[in-house]
Amino acid sequence: MAYSAPEQISSGAIDYRCDLYSLGVVCYELLADRHPFEQAQRGGMQTLIRAHLAEVPLPIRSSNANVPPDVEDLVLALLDKQPSRRPSSATALKVLLARHLGIALSDEDHATTITFDPAWTNDTFVARENELSEFSRLMTDALSPIQFARGGNVESLESCLVFLTGEAGIGKSHLLREVARLARRHGADVFEGRCFEPAFPI
Repeated sequence: MAYSAPEQISSGAIDYRCDLYSLGVVCYELLADRHPFEQAQRGGMQTLIRAHLAEVPLPIRSSNANVPPDVEDLVLALLDKQPSRRPSSATALKVLLARHLGIALSDEDHATTITFDPAWTNDTFVARENELSEFSRLMTDALSPIQFARGGNVESLESCLVFLTGEAGIGKSHLLREVARLARRHGADVFEGRCFEPAFPI
């Protein structure tokens, strides 16, 4: 159960992407020196099941700052609850890792179509520049007083609440991943949560 993908637990469609999720757990353990759901493991089987279904792992760099941010992003993509948002195949994963390491691959290595498109690939962020710019502005306004507060002026802190709405499939999650990356780059702590229909009564 420690390495089971969410779709295995919830009786969803099972394919090779379950293995990619399990690989993500192993990579997380190797880089962070702990299971991505370590606290849930201590709580027993039911707690661990809930964690696989709904809990977002802590950033690897919170345990090991030496891990490159793009490698962290890739491992967390392997652990995505939605199979469609994980790397599309083992070959795709190999290509992404080779790109990070600066290793040239043959045409045969690139033969498999890569549909994985998280921020880790550094692809151009299309048609959401205005929204991302507005998020960046709000983030700058929010983080600047935090930096100043560390020097002693806590009264200058201000909160900001943003609601991002839209139809399914238009890129909300992709946009939020970009915003989270920007926030982490500026030294902010990012906390994520998701809601899922329970696979079993709580």
